[in-house]
Formats: sequence, C-alpha cells, structure tokens
Amino acid sequence: MQQISLINFIPGTYQRQWEEGLKKIRDILVISHHDTISDLYLIKKTVVKEYVLDTIPTTETHEKEEWIAAYQTSTKQLGELNRGRQCSFNPEKLLLFLGTVEYKRVEEK
Repeated sequence: MQQISLINFIPGTYQRQWEEGLKKIRDILVISHHDTISDLYLIKKTVVKEYVLDTIPTTETHEKEEWIAAYQTSTKQLGELNRGRQCSFNPEKLLLFLGTVEYKRVEEK
C-alpha cells in the first residue's frame, strides 16, 4: 500500500527558492510519467532568476534541463539514466530530495 502511494506521489511540481543579493532564484522540477510500462519518468528542471533593481523592472532568465529517470523499487528512488542523480521522496512532508537538496511539492491549482 505504501509503495502505491509513493508512486502516485512522484508525478508533480517541486520547488525551492532563495535569495542572493539582488536576485530571487526559484529552482523548479516537474516530474511526469514518460513510460508507465517501464516506470520511466521525465524530469524537467527550470531555474528562474529574478533580478530586482531599484526603478528598473524585474528581469528573469530561465535555465532549462531535462532528463529521464527510472523508478528503482529496491531503493524507492528515481535514478537518472545518464548522470546517476537520485531523487528520493517524503510524501508525508511533501518533499523531494535531489541528492541532499530539498524541494517542496507545489500544489497544483
């Protein structure tokens, strides 16, 4: 039962944000099923940087990246097929961990 709820939890949008000087940075991961038969997932990562200046409008830059990950039943993680990055999940706290970096699940509207 817990295994099924984790697999249902995985697809979604996860985000972390922080500030660096005059920048607000949002790191967003969107995970969707790529192939449900083989438990492959598509992970799209977008980094949005908003530069806050006094009277000039805020500008944003977007860095995008995509990769394919497979669900590993033994570890209950998503493992990237090329670089080996690992995603683990804590559904009770609505968290995803990409390595040691923590992302909070964003509720879809």
